[in-house]
Amino acid sequence: MTEPKLVYETLEPISVEAAEAAFRSGTPVEILYAILRLSLHGPDWELAECRALELTKHPDVEVRRNAATALSHVARIQRDLVDVDACVAALQSLLEDPEVADWADISLDEFEIYLGVRRPRPGPDLSSIGYDPTSRTLEVEFADGTIHQYLGVPLDDFEAFGEAHSLKAYLQTWIAQEYECREVKKSIPVKHLPVHEDQLKVA
Repeated sequence: MTEPKLVYETLEPISVEAAEAAFRSGTPVEILYAILRLSLHGPDWELAECRALELTKHPDVEVRRNAATALSHVARIQRDLVDVDACVAALQSLLEDPEVADWADISLDEFEIYLGVRRPRPGPDLSSIGYDPTSRTLEVEFADGTIHQYLGVPLDDFEAFGEAHSLKAYLQTWIAQEYECREVKKSIPVKHLPVHEDQLKVA
């Protein structure tokens, strides 16, 4: 996969009319800048989400990448989306696109943090992980259906856990040793994020 190249520049607000004109232009550069500006500044957040969702299927790779990023902007700024399921499905589809997968993965990370979105993926040990930033609760669902909640986990520690090469090893070595754990019958009300196959291996 291609690693995202981070380029920072100031993107000014854009009117809905100007954004729509850029989308109609058919020019990839105009389109990607319009969706980024709209997703960062509004004022029509529903339109920003709708257009970004449509642009995840655009034939130009840079437009698809920036559409994924735009969805994460709206989620981060608004802490909500009109159609979370459709946005998650679009980003999941982009994970299968090797030229866009890293951008989609980063956006799904932001969905997890700001929207509490989780998506399950079966594995031999851990089935899924999730995090509630309000209560600072890390939740781990195991393949046998057991759910453990770790209390008082800072966001930084959750992010480090999610990026670990071996989730199981990191959980046993760091999280389980540091934070209070309780077994629960019902998950916190968030959707599941995937556990990647290579993270299920013990280092």
